[in-house]
Amino acid sequence: MAFSNKSCTESNRKNCTRTLTVIMTPRGSGFASELNLALFAVLYAAETNRTVRFDGRFWLYGNWSDFFDSPPDCELPTNATAAVMLGNRTADETRAHLFTGRHVDIYWSRLISYYPHSTFIDKATALRTIWYVNMEIREQVLQQMRNLSLLANESASCTHLHEEGGPCDLENVKTVPFIGAHVRRGDKHLEAHEQSIEKYVAALDQLGCDLLLLTEANNSSLRRRCSRRATRAENSWSDFEFPFPVFINTDDMQKVIPQIRLIRPRWNLIYSTPPVVLKGFDALHFDELPLAVRKLHTIDLIINLELLRRANRVVCTHSSNIARLLALLRDPRWPLDSMRSLDVGWHPGK
Repeated sequence: MAFSNKSCTESNRKNCTRTLTVIMTPRGSGFASELNLALFAVLYAAETNRTVRFDGRFWLYGNWSDFFDSPPDCELPTNATAAVMLGNRTADETRAHLFTGRHVDIYWSRLISYYPHSTFIDKATALRTIWYVNMEIREQVLQQMRNLSLLANESASCTHLHEEGGPCDLENVKTVPFIGAHVRRGDKHLEAHEQSIEKYVAALDQLGCDLLLLTEANNSSLRRRCSRRATRAENSWSDFEFPFPVFINTDDMQKVIPQIRLIRPRWNLIYSTPPVVLKGFDALHFDELPLAVRKLHTIDLIINLELLRRANRVVCTHSSNIARLLALLRDPRWPLDSMRSLDVGWHPGK
C-alpha cells in the first residue's frame, strides 16, 4: 500500500472535501495503545483518499497539537457534518466526512478487521505520516541528548538542523553508539508476567557485545571477553563495562535503576528523570492526575521514545504497547534482531 502524508494545503485547509476524524479517548486507554489502534484509521484514510484528522479536545493526555505538528488540522466545509463510520465500505463511501474512535465500539472493531494482515511496513509507514513531534518537544529531545552526551555533534541545534533541510528535522540527528532498554512495571503485571531485572541485564550483555564486535574491531581484549559470554552463574561480568552508554527508560525509576547498578556497577548508565516520579505506571491512578501533570508525563514519554528509537540495540517486552510503538518508530535500516523482546514476539497483524 502506498502512502503520502495527505493533509490540507493552505488553499483548501478550511474546506477539506473528504475526511476521517479520529476522536481520541477521554479515559482508560494507554497512549501507545491509542496510537497503535489509530493507525488503522490512517490506513483506511490513505486507501480511500481522505484526510485524517485527530480530535483530541477531550483526550486523556492533552490535545493532539500539544505533542504533534502533523497532520495539519482541517475544518469541515460550512454546514457539513461527519457521520459515524459504520465499518461497511459501501455505506461509508457514500459519506464525505466520517468519524470514528474507541467509543464507537463495534464500528471501531470493524475498522480494525479491514486490515487483518497489515504488514509491519504498512503500519510503520502510516505512523511516520502522523508522528512529527512539535518544535517545543523537538528542542527538548535535542537538549536531553546533549545532557546525556548522546549527540555525535554537540553543537547540533534546531536552528542548525533547520538550515540543513527541514524545520528542526530530528531525522538528521546523529548520535553516538548506545544500547537501551524499556522496562515496564506498574500495572502491566495484570496483563503479562513481569520479567526480572537479571533477564534485562543478560539480554543487554548479549546485545551490547553484538554491537561491540561491530564497533570495536581493534579492541582485542573486549572482543575476547565478549566471545566468552559468561553464563548467569559467572559473577566475573559484574565488573564489565561497555565503551558506550546504556540508556534505561522505565516507569519505576526508584527501583529499576538501583537494581541495574547493583548488578552492573561499571556500566555508563543514563536515563531521563521524569517530571514526577511514579512507582510504576498505573492507568487508574494516572487518569486521576491533573491534566497538566498528564501532559508533562506524555511529553517525557515521547522524548524517551525519540531516544530509544535511535539506540543501536534495544531490550523490551512486546507485551507492552510502548514497545510495539517503539518497534514501528525505529529506523527500518536497523537489523531485525536489533530489538529483542523478553516475552512475546510481535508484528502488526498478530
